[in-house]
Amino acid sequence: MSWRNLLWWGIYTCIAVSLQAVLPGLDFLLPGLILAIQERKKVQFFWVAVIFLLIQEGTGSMLFGSTLIGYALAPALFYVGYSLFEVDSFPFIVLLSLCLGAIHYITIALMCELQGIPFHAQIVMDESVIQTLMTPFLWGFAQFTRRFCHEARV
Repeated sequence: MSWRNLLWWGIYTCIAVSLQAVLPGLDFLLPGLILAIQERKKVQFFWVAVIFLLIQEGTGSMLFGSTLIGYALAPALFYVGYSLFEVDSFPFIVLLSLCLGAIHYITIALMCELQGIPFHAQIVMDESVIQTLMTPFLWGFAQFTRRFCHEARV
C-alpha cells in the first residue's frame, strides 16, 4: 500500500468522522467502504472495514452490532450485484444504496426493540432516505479523488 493511498484513507476518514459529528445518524464512512470493496484489494478492504466498524460502533449510542450487520451485508450485496450489473456504474451504486438504506432502517428498528430504546420511526426513516440519496454522490466524489492516489501504470 502506497503512502498516497494511506494518506487518502486517513483524510477521507477524518472528513467522514467530522461530517458525522455535524450530521449524526448518517454514515459518511459507507461510501468509502463501498469504494474499498470495489477496488478488490483484500488487505485494504479488511483494514478499512475494521477501522470503519470500530469508529461507527465506538461513537454510536447503541450496543455493538447494528453497524456490523450493515457493513457485513454491504459486501454480500455487492457480490450478488457483481454477477448481474456493472459494479462501477452509478445506477448500481444507487441500487446498492437503496438496499443499504432499507437495511439501516430495519437494523435500527430491530436494535432499538432489543435494547429497549425508544424507536422514532419518522426520524430513522428520514435518516435512511437521506443516507440512500447521499451515498451515490459521496461515492462518486470519493471515486473521483481516488484517481489521484493510484500510481500511474505503464
